[in-house]
Amino acid sequence: MLDADFTLGETGASGGAFGRFDLVLPPGMHRIQFTVPGYRPSEVSVSVEPGSAVTREIGMIRDAADAGAPAADPRH
Repeated sequence: MLDADFTLGETGASGGAFGRFDLVLPPGMHRIQFTVPGYRPSEVSVSVEPGSAVTREIGMIRDAADAGAPAADPRH
């Protein structure tokens, strides 16, 4: 989380075969950065309204320096 100000017990968790990541955030605008070794960082902004749910699919782009390396097996 970029510019995070957790004041109400907000939480985050990640896992799963494809990097599922869940956040519970307070209302407002939030910047989130995703980083994975071998991939370029990806940043998104999300606006959270009171009582709303937001879903985003974040595609990661392989880093040019690692382009020849085999992709990780998502089952591990």
